[in-house]
Amino acid sequence: MKRDCRIEYGFHTRHPTGRGGGWTAQVPAPDPDGVWLYIGLYDPHGPEANDQINTQPVLPDWWIGPRKVTLLIQEGADTRGLGDAIVDVLHRHGMTGATPRRD
Repeated sequence: MKRDCRIEYGFHTRHPTGRGGGWTAQVPAPDPDGVWLYIGLYDPHGPEANDQINTQPVLPDWWIGPRKVTLLIQEGADTRGLGDAIVDVLHRHGMTGATPRRD
């Protein structure tokens, strides 16, 4: 049986606030010098496809092989952007699909 693959990482984070809507209220909040990220690969026809974290309305259409990719990042105000570097690593490891423009 194939299972989904997840990486969740937090550095200098605090407990979720539970305030507001969406996924950001449910995950650890970064301190000004902190970061929280989630990378998930899942079967789009499997049960994890319906997990709230994989059903965000603004996710790019990214794939690694037959699996969909979810990438969510929260960065503190003093943290340099990590998103582009992580997307580049995922592309080097076979991720395909639309990439947001880097304006």
